[in-house]
Amino acid sequence: MLRESDVLELITLIYDAALQPTGWPAFLEKFADAVCGVNTSIILYDIEHHSGSLATTVRFDPELKRKYDEYYAGVDC
Repeated sequence: MLRESDVLELITLIYDAALQPTGWPAFLEKFADAVCGVNTSIILYDIEHHSGSLATTVRFDPELKRKYDEYYAGVDC
């Protein structure tokens, strides 16, 4: 279970990242820890053109990221 201090840190990190995009990896690292995740990512998806990409990832295998960007992003709904 998350402590209040952990939640407050996540909130701070997400607000910081919204103002400074280089902060997203720090938020994703902390978020992965909070939810016991193996990896986390932010996916940008263009519904009109059915395309997307893993914009920011942490703890993500580079080969899997490449496969997502090259194939799966185009078939996600």
